[in-house]
Amino acid sequence: MNAKEDIIDLWGAPVMETAVLGRLKAQMSPSAPASSGIRISCKYMSIPAIAHEVNDLRKDSDESAIYGIWDVILNWTFPVTAGYITRPQVSHSFHDGKRGYSDFHTFELGVQPWKLFLITQCKAYKLQSYESVWDNGYFQLREYIRSQHPDRTATSPIYEILAVGQRVSFFLFNPVTQHLHAWRPSAQWALAHHTAHGKRRISKCEMPF
Repeated sequence: MNAKEDIIDLWGAPVMETAVLGRLKAQMSPSAPASSGIRISCKYMSIPAIAHEVNDLRKDSDESAIYGIWDVILNWTFPVTAGYITRPQVSHSFHDGKRGYSDFHTFELGVQPWKLFLITQCKAYKLQSYESVWDNGYFQLREYIRSQHPDRTATSPIYEILAVGQRVSFFLFNPVTQHLHAWRPSAQWALAHHTAHGKRRISKCEMPF
């Protein structure tokens, strides 16, 4: 498994609203009214505090800097006022008795009453060029999801984000195979929603200021 096959460059531009997270939100709440608080078209880099965190990222930034960036992006993109909640450091129990922690779980208020639909895992900037880090992150996310759905059932899609430094990969969990598959919006959706400064590809985007 090459977890770097579908990487999006976070550095310096609002990739997620115009592409992946925007599409994820649209799929989660396709008929949500404009007054619901779900942000489909707004850009996170237009928020000064978020822009500051992204711009302040350096090669020697530790994992906490990446946590900070994704904490604000997730909570602003999926706000509590619209029926979402993002929980940090969620504990998991695996089949072999070991325990692990995923960085962020994002839930939507529903019948359950909370419906998990997104797990985010962060790694330090200095690790982003190591294939083994991407692969290990993929396996971590897969095991976290498997611990949530050991009976191979999932009532709704569950997405995963692997953020390593300034780069990020997105996945979708398949409850039948129990594997994660690289995920991104369709080409038609991406072309319709991309920013004017971005290339017309979601995979390995270079998005300069």
